[in-house]
Amino acid sequence: MMDLLMSFPPLLLAVAVAAALGTGTRSIIIALGVVYLPRIVRVTRGISLSVVAQEYVLAARALGSPRWRLILRTVLPNCLSVVVVQLSLYFAEVLLAEAALSFLGLGEPPPTPTWGNVLQDSQKYIRNAPWIAIFPGCAIAVSVLGLNLFGDAVRTAMDPACGHERGRRHRPLMQVPRGTPGTHLRWELGAEQAQEALAERSRSSTMGVGRGED
Repeated sequence: MMDLLMSFPPLLLAVAVAAALGTGTRSIIIALGVVYLPRIVRVTRGISLSVVAQEYVLAARALGSPRWRLILRTVLPNCLSVVVVQLSLYFAEVLLAEAALSFLGLGEPPPTPTWGNVLQDSQKYIRNAPWIAIFPGCAIAVSVLGLNLFGDAVRTAMDPACGHERGRRHRPLMQVPRGTPGTHLRWELGAEQAQEALAERSRSSTMGVGRGED
């Protein structure tokens, strides 16, 4: 059933459901739920299955952890970042779909103020007062952009891989005592890179001494 619902274009399916149910808040909620709920469920299920198949989950299950503890302490924290990002993206799509339905006359009837209704009414005054259409359009664009940036910020904050990469980029430099060979490297490389460079230099000097003795 979900594959059948996802095979239709989202906006076209929302228009069909809203037209069948009529105008009003309830019809919009049902139409948008029918369109976007299967997509959210599919993404959440896929992420959960991939996390459950990981070795640390199998190890926790082998140690006898109860199911509720596996879900709350192991599976959910590893799924939350991806799910939150997807929800923010889908919420932006829902906002655009609601504005489109209201613009087409399938949303909240006037005089209820919605961005879609304002855009629809602004067509009469587009030549004399174009700001009536500009401001709602800019509000929709800023809201969608803000939701996308929010999702990206949440992913960066909650994803361990992103945090690890951020920590590597901002890792403090190694403090090497003065007079130590390769001291100039402390201002150019991080701790691990400087240690690798010093080790490589030590190996090269050792090989040079060995060849000189031969």
